[in-house]
Amino acid sequence: MKTFMDTLAENLRAFTNSAAEKAGELTKAAAGKAEILSRIGRLKMDVFQLQREQNRYLAALGRIAFDELRGGKIKALTDRDEVSGLSEKIAELDMAIAENKQAVEKASQVADDGQTKVAETKPAAEGNGKAKASRTRKPSSRKTAKKED
Repeated sequence: MKTFMDTLAENLRAFTNSAAEKAGELTKAAAGKAEILSRIGRLKMDVFQLQREQNRYLAALGRIAFDELRGGKIKALTDRDEVSGLSEKIAELDMAIAENKQAVEKASQVADDGQTKVAETKPAAEGNGKAKASRTRKPSSRKTAKKED
């Protein structure tokens, strides 16, 4: 016949095993979410860097256009090799920026879907997240010590 302590020990082992499994699941979900958010951050940084590079080309093109306008040669602007090269680079960067923005949107949707799935898998026993109003907190000893000084 099992004693009370044996039963208690078995129940405690079962509880710790269950808690460890749940912690493992939550850790995996958090790691997946962190990986997605990291990817989104990298993509946003790529978009920013591409936009900066594009701005440099636009500034160079603007300088050429201004010089041509000032010299009264605006008609000959499209015939210059510099202008066609810059406009090609700017068009390429426009496409790269659009692709990266789409990748950010897709990754964000995946992150949002993953967050919904994690929320759906939470056990109901965790409660509703509201603390009981009857509980009061004692001030920590550090805060009390600081006030006294």
